[in-house]
Amino acid sequence: MKIDKFSPKPTTDYNVAVNIIKEAILRSQYQAAKLVNREMLSLYYGIGRYISVNSREGFWGTGAIKTISEQLRKELPGLKGFSETNLKYMRIFYEEWSPMFVNSSVAADEISSISLFPVKSSATVDDMEFFLNLSFSHHMIILNGVKDTEKRWKYIKLATENRWNKRFLLVQIKKNVAEHYGIMPSNFSETIKDSSVAIKALDMFKDEYFLDFINTEEIGIRDIEDIDERVVENKLFTT
Repeated sequence: MKIDKFSPKPTTDYNVAVNIIKEAILRSQYQAAKLVNREMLSLYYGIGRYISVNSREGFWGTGAIKTISEQLRKELPGLKGFSETNLKYMRIFYEEWSPMFVNSSVAADEISSISLFPVKSSATVDDMEFFLNLSFSHHMIILNGVKDTEKRWKYIKLATENRWNKRFLLVQIKKNVAEHYGIMPSNFSETIKDSSVAIKALDMFKDEYFLDFINTEEIGIRDIEDIDERVVENKLFTT
C-alpha cells in the first residue's frame, strides 16, 4: 500500500492513536479557549468603560450597579459572572488599563467590540499577546496585588509564559518575585506539542468568569480545587 508522505502514519497501536488524538483535541481546545478569552476581555473592558463613564462622570446613583446586576439576571435567567462585584471588577479593569490603549470612539451609551490595541510605545504587539492570553481572574489578581505598571507587565508575562494558575500567581506576587527578573522570557508562541503542557495551559482558563461567559447555565458541580480557588479570590478581592 502506498502512503502519501503528507498523510498520518498508519499504526496498529491503539495507545499511540489515543495519544495522538488526545493531543490534537487538547491543542484545539486551547486555541479555542484563547479566542474566547480575548473576546471576553474585550467585552469586559467595554462594559468596564461603560460603567466607568456613567458611574464616575454620569448621573448613576450609588446603587445603580447593584440594580443593573439584579435586572440582568432577571432578563437573562441563568446568567452568571455579572454580579455587582464582578461589574465593579470590570470597571477597575478598564480604569487601570485605559491609559495604555487607543481611545475608542464608542459613545458613552454604547458597548461594542473595543480593540485592545496599545497606544503607548512601552506596550508592544508581543506584550499584548501575553496580555490577551491571561484570564480575567489572573488580571484582577495582578491589578489588586501590584500597583507599579512595569511590575504588572512582568507578572502578566511570567504568568502567561509559565502558565501559572491563580493560586501560584498570588503566591509569587506575595513573594515579590518580579524583582528578580530582568528580561522577560519570549518563547510563549512556541507550539504546544505535549499533552501535559496543553493541560497546564488549559488550566489557566479554569476561571469562573471564563466558564460563565461561555455558558450561562450551570456547568455542573465544580471540583474541590475550583471551590478552593473561589475562596482564594473572594479573600483576595475583599481585603
